[in-house]
Amino acid sequence: MSTDEILVTELLSRRSEHNKSHRNHPCNECLKVSNLSSVGNGKESFYGIGIDTGASYHSVAGYDQYFALSKLKNLDMDTSTAGCVNATFGKRSASLMGSINIFILFRTFTFLLLHADIPSLLSLYDIDRHGIIFNNIRDIITQPSTGLQMLVYRKIGHAWIHLKGVLEANLHTPYEFSELHIYAAKSLSESQLRRLHRRFGHPSAPRLVILLQRAGYVDDMDPETIKRLTRYCQICQKHGKFC
Repeated sequence: MSTDEILVTELLSRRSEHNKSHRNHPCNECLKVSNLSSVGNGKESFYGIGIDTGASYHSVAGYDQYFALSKLKNLDMDTSTAGCVNATFGKRSASLMGSINIFILFRTFTFLLLHADIPSLLSLYDIDRHGIIFNNIRDIITQPSTGLQMLVYRKIGHAWIHLKGVLEANLHTPYEFSELHIYAAKSLSESQLRRLHRRFGHPSAPRLVILLQRAGYVDDMDPETIKRLTRYCQICQKHGKFC
C-alpha cells in the first residue's frame, strides 16, 4: 500500500470515529441559548450552519459567527432592515442588525443578523420552500430537482452543515476535509473499500458513495463495486437495516 493510500484510509477512519462519537449524543432539546455555549459562537472561528428544525420562520445568524465567517468569505451586510424586528431566545431578546446572504451548495439563503450569542441557523421553512429535503436518518440534505446532495454531521444532538467554500479555505473542521482533499488522489482498492465500509459502521452503498465523494473521489470511483461489496457483506446480510 502506498503512502498516499495509507493516509487516505487513516483520515477517512478518523472521520468515521468522530461521526460515531457524536451521532448519538444524548440531547432531545431544541436549540436554546443555554445549549449554544458548547457549540462555539465566538469571533475566532466559524463553526458551521445548524439546521433549525423548530418553528422559526427566518434563518438567523449571530454577529460573532458572521464576523468569523467574513474573515474567510466576502460577506456584505444589508443594514436597511436593522432594528425592524426583535427575536426571542429563551428569556432573552435580540435586535436585528441587518441581513447577509450565504451560498450553501443549492442556492443563496438570506440570514437575519442578530446581536446575539448564537450560531448560524438555517430555518426549516427556508429548506421547505426551496424544495430541499433533510433526511435525518441518512444525515444528508438533498435537492431532488438538481440531484445535489450534502452530508451533515451531528453535534449536541442537532444537524450541522459545513460550507463548501469555507472548507476550501482550509478552515479546520472535525472531519479534516482539507487534508482529505489533499490526499484523496488515488483510487481505493476493493480491499480498502471493504475495510472502510467496516470502519464506517457498515453504511448503505449510497451513503458510502457520498462519503467518498466528499473525500475527493468522484471520477475514479466505481459505485457498482461498492454495491457488490455491501450486497455480499455478512453483517449487512444479517442486519438488513445497514444496507
